[in-house]
Amino acid sequence: MGTAAELVTQVDKLISFPDVAIQVNDLLADEHSGADEIGSIIEKDPALTATLLKLANSSMYGVGAEIDTVAKAFTRVGSNEIQQLTFGICASSAFDGISNGIISMQDFWRHSLLCGTAAKLIAKRIRSREASMMFTAGLLHDIGHLVMFHLIPEESMRALALCRDEMHGEDLYLAEREVLGFDHAEVGRCLGELWNWPAPLTNSIARHHEPFEYPDLSDVDVVVHLANSVAGMMEVESVDMSDGAPVDERVWEHLDLEPEAIPELLDDIREGMSGLLQLFTH
Repeated sequence: MGTAAELVTQVDKLISFPDVAIQVNDLLADEHSGADEIGSIIEKDPALTATLLKLANSSMYGVGAEIDTVAKAFTRVGSNEIQQLTFGICASSAFDGISNGIISMQDFWRHSLLCGTAAKLIAKRIRSREASMMFTAGLLHDIGHLVMFHLIPEESMRALALCRDEMHGEDLYLAEREVLGFDHAEVGRCLGELWNWPAPLTNSIARHHEPFEYPDLSDVDVVVHLANSVAGMMEVESVDMSDGAPVDERVWEHLDLEPEAIPELLDDIREGMSGLLQLFTH
């Protein structure tokens, strides 16, 4: 079967990380570059620009005058978050032409957007200093699944069957480890490393099921872990946390958050992702 890293090396034969994201990352690392220069790079990609402006105008970033230029998006959203959103949008668009017979792309991106929106709003609720990365980390947390579903569909199906038949539909990542020797979180980490994503983003993808296994865990790791469960809960239209993926009880103390706060956020999460799904499904 090989390793997750060996599997991911096959991705580069199919797709590559878009140049615009690499250019934006390089410019943001250059203290002499400004929003206008970075904006001009982004605006050369109409699809990226449209998605970025839609996100900047969403309720996740507050209300106010309509953002109709990338320069204005920088003002409202901030350069760090523009970088993260550009990574997320580009990563999702890179997989547009990659098919699989296991899950519809609409279902995949709906879960991903719910997770991203939940992560952003939870971060806002706890006033996390790492809030700029939350939406993108949630959006990309399951990106390893797309690699697996396309490149090793039969093995992925066996893991799904094991999860369904013997694990009561919970903890798919554990079934993947049993069948494959690795899971989708590790595949996502390897993809992030291959494409030189920021380490905190790659870490959050790797850790979203078991964040407390890592001594250097961050708010991003913990929030995405929680948001993944909230997304699953919302997919089955439940207000009960037990209907989502299992949540480590240490989450609440780490985030200084009460479980009762989550149902209060559900309407805001729905509103936050309203209208975004069409941007990530074509």
